[in-house]
Amino acid sequence: MDSTCILLGHPKKCPHGSGIPEGKCCREVYNSIETAAIPLTKMKVGSKAKIISINTKDDGRMHKLLAMGLTPGVEIKLHQPYPAIVVEVDQCQIALEEAIGAEINIWKPVEAER
Repeated sequence: MDSTCILLGHPKKCPHGSGIPEGKCCREVYNSIETAAIPLTKMKVGSKAKIISINTKDDGRMHKLLAMGLTPGVEIKLHQPYPAIVVEVDQCQIALEEAIGAEINIWKPVEAER
């Protein structure tokens, strides 16, 4: 059960909106992951990072992001942060609104080689 919770990013609600009780793995992750995870909006241009989770309440938005290949475990590269966030996923560039970028959590990026 813990592995499923970890894979899904320790959700607080199921897709139907019902609450999910917090387990031991959830309490442990909040103590250890906070310093390793940041929102996509905090990423630096040229950096690469893997997606941890997508925290959106909009089911349609979630389906669109997943269909575009933005899924947990996928590596992305930030090309530009403004006026739209532009990321590269599997050699495809995707533009996102800032509000959507704030809902995507990533591991702290490995800085691009200079």
